[in-house]
Formats: sequence, structure tokens, C-alpha cells
Amino acid sequence: MNFLLNQAEAIGIDLQQSSVSTKPDEAALWRRCVSWGVNPMPERLIAVDVTLGTVVGAVYYDLRPKAFLSALAVLPGFRGKGIGKLLICAAVIHMQNSGCSNVH
Repeated sequence: MNFLLNQAEAIGIDLQQSSVSTKPDEAALWRRCVSWGVNPMPERLIAVDVTLGTVVGAVYYDLRPKAFLSALAVLPGFRGKGIGKLLICAAVIHMQNSGCSNVH
């Protein structure tokens, strides 16, 4: 996980758990990036631009009963920088560390 955090830092991104304080930015992200409703999931990781202090990407997933990656979004202006890949890798590492052997 340290490698991912270092990669994120190199592009000015802070990977962190979703929180009450980030929910408004997350809602704005989903409204801008998807035209369908996003399923609420118990596990949520976000990418925050350290300069702007705003959520620029998110991945929502579940660990039980089977690991399931539900949704991924990155704001258009931040695409192509590897943020989506970092979010997916961080989610899969969390799934594996939680004892999940398969991801759906």
C-alpha cells in the first residue's frame, strides 16, 4: 500500500476513506460523472486533489458476502493520470487484506 500512496503523492493526490465531510464533494463527483444512480456501498475510497482540497475520484465497493467493486469515477479534468488505477488497486488491496480471495 505504501507504493500506492507514494504514487498518489507524486501526482498530487491523497487517497483516503470517505467521510461525512467529503460526502458533498462525492455527490458532486457522481452527478458529474455518471447518469445512473450509484449504489450505496459500505466501503468507499476517495482521491482528493491536495492543491484544490476537493474529491476528484472515488471507488465504492463491498467486502461481503463476496468482494464486489460497484462504481468508479474520476472527474474529466483529472482523467489519464492514473487516479482510477490507484483507486482500483487500493480497493483490491483492502479486499485482499480483509480475507477476500475473489473480486467481482
